[in-house]
Amino acid sequence: MRVFLGEAVWGGCLLQQPLSQIPSSLQSEGWAMLSSLVSDLSEIATVCVPLDPRLSKVKWKESSVSFCTDKVPEFGAETILLDPDKPPISQWIEAAKSCDSAIVIAPESNGLLTEIVEAFREEGISVAAPSDQFIRLASDKKALAKWMRNASIPHPATLTKHELMAAGQAEASSRDSVTPQHKELNSAAGKYITKPADGCGSQEIQIFSSLQLAKAKMREREIIQPWIEGKPISLSVIVNQAGMHFLPAVSQHLDSGTLEYKGGSGHLDDHLQDRAIHLVEKVLQHLPNPESGFIGFDLILGESQAADVIIEINPRLTTSYVGLRRMVGRNLTSYILGLQSDSIPHRSLATSVHWTSDGIFTTFTKP
Repeated sequence: MRVFLGEAVWGGCLLQQPLSQIPSSLQSEGWAMLSSLVSDLSEIATVCVPLDPRLSKVKWKESSVSFCTDKVPEFGAETILLDPDKPPISQWIEAAKSCDSAIVIAPESNGLLTEIVEAFREEGISVAAPSDQFIRLASDKKALAKWMRNASIPHPATLTKHELMAAGQAEASSRDSVTPQHKELNSAAGKYITKPADGCGSQEIQIFSSLQLAKAKMREREIIQPWIEGKPISLSVIVNQAGMHFLPAVSQHLDSGTLEYKGGSGHLDDHLQDRAIHLVEKVLQHLPNPESGFIGFDLILGESQAADVIIEINPRLTTSYVGLRRMVGRNLTSYILGLQSDSIPHRSLATSVHWTSDGIFTTFTKP
């Protein structure tokens, strides 16, 4: 079996950007996911990996997998150095045509993930990913917020700059057209977050201490949300022909000033795990059928279950994978590809697991 594994940063989708302009967080998290997947996939298949020629010789001494060209064959991976003069996606497609299946990791920004998955499927390539409709909805934070509000799913009030300005004008003229979401923003305690409507991770997120300051700094393509107090949690689900497999919920460690992902840890107390699953099940009951693939849900668990909210849906593999693969004691790629259908334990086999954003384990304790 041959599996194409494309990760956007290391796989050359950003070839036209100078390396200095590619955020280090994207490089490190991309590497963490890519190296973990290569390690797991090589146990069950031959792995075909496209690489940005500028990054292919970077050495990550801490990683269990090195992409120095003399090391790759040890892990059953075949590498393809992309040609900078040709479109990256067309080179991915050409390589993936010789494979039985494909796994794609790409940011939602500028519709990149949607573009790649749809292009693969148009060429008849089997991609272990959610449906096109699911990806499009999850990739658009404004559309997703509207959908969640209509489905009565807990989610922060979300407005565009245009909506925020229009609501402010209505409020100033004492008209009754101020939206419930604007009222929620006005009643928020102290802090506000702005971010791109199609952003990925913490890229371009800003935190403000007042609504007026946030409004002044917002750009047209951004959304604003109130700061939500609570515990940042990631809950991942693998979907295959056997149904939905919930993985252990894990804590997200975020920089307090930028919300940049610093790593994760588990396991969570059973009652927090149950609350996370309850909220995600509610979302999945209403969303378009994801059909297949790995999906990551970002949540905030509040002081009580009534305060729990969904923040984002990632229609792709997330960095939490590097910890989850160790916590469940299974080769998760066999489930992602639909080769295995038995249930996955969503209770961690480890009592304590901590990892950094580049996939380095700082703690792994078994019972």
